[in-house]
Amino acid sequence: MDWELNLHHLICGYLPVAAALVLYFALTGIMRTLPLGHILMSFVFCFYLVGVLTVTGVWFLGSFAPRFSCIPFVGLLRSPVEPALNVILFVPLGLFLPIMYQRFDRIGKVALVG
Repeated sequence: MDWELNLHHLICGYLPVAAALVLYFALTGIMRTLPLGHILMSFVFCFYLVGVLTVTGVWFLGSFAPRFSCIPFVGLLRSPVEPALNVILFVPLGLFLPIMYQRFDRIGKVALVG
């Protein structure tokens, strides 16, 4: 296990997000009106989002280099593993949104966000 990389993710990703959430809940005063389960689910959801950004390479500055392909979906024909992994990556998003927010009551709304 690469401890240096994990420490970098912790310092650059998870700790600032946790601090921002605590500050948000403290300044808005909604901590008194929301149940504790919703607040904890907000922390877990934000950690999931930071993890997705880290795994996909968007979180690190300078490491995100998307490729432009003139032939779309050619990767689907070569290997169906990558699209399946992308679907699996966003399954927790489809689970978190309806639990946390009542406006995501239909699968179409959740799919649009995903």
